[in-house]
Amino acid sequence: RNPDTEGALAFFADLSRFAGKVESSLRYLHGFQAKHCNNANSQIDCDQFTAQDVFNPVLPLFQQTSCPSVATTSADDLASAALSLGTASSLLSEHKRSLHECCSAVAALFEVDTSVNTATVFRATEATMLLAVVHLRSLVESHRAGYDFIEDMIRQQIVAAVGKELTVRDFSQYMTFHNRKVFKETYQPQPFSFAVRRSPVHSPEGQIQIVTA
Repeated sequence: RNPDTEGALAFFADLSRFAGKVESSLRYLHGFQAKHCNNANSQIDCDQFTAQDVFNPVLPLFQQTSCPSVATTSADDLASAALSLGTASSLLSEHKRSLHECCSAVAALFEVDTSVNTATVFRATEATMLLAVVHLRSLVESHRAGYDFIEDMIRQQIVAAVGKELTVRDFSQYMTFHNRKVFKETYQPQPFSFAVRRSPVHSPEGQIQIVTA
């Protein structure tokens, strides 16, 4: 992976950890309220705040376009490989709309009953914040999954082009073949393998020392 990719993954991993800490704190507040307060808000199950109904705009998306050769690729070709501004705006607008809709629905569950004088520490604000951080963590997970999907797709294409999955043994065999072409027979590296007999006075276990001139 290039440095930009590694930097992006590291940043979003830190962001996800921060969101996880905020989520834990908010769930603790709700648990505290459920234990010590007797009101309608305390009976709401926060595990239902999964943000599954919120549109997720983070996904690997491919477009069917002409594919110029690498040698003739220009800045305009690279720009056309990205989503158009209109498409990106549509995705973000739908994300904003669905998130606002879910937050409003969650906030409605925690409406304060002014006729009852009870102190609460987990209200509509905390509930919508909990939904937001849960959704944020799902976005980070989708971002990472997108990288994994693209990298796995490229790997499968390379394996299909080569015809097999290369292993250390394949590279070792190639280097043996390569050495036959580069070195004369007298100077070709020899396999480092020696048979050691086993008898009452001989054992294959021991020490070996390589001394270079």
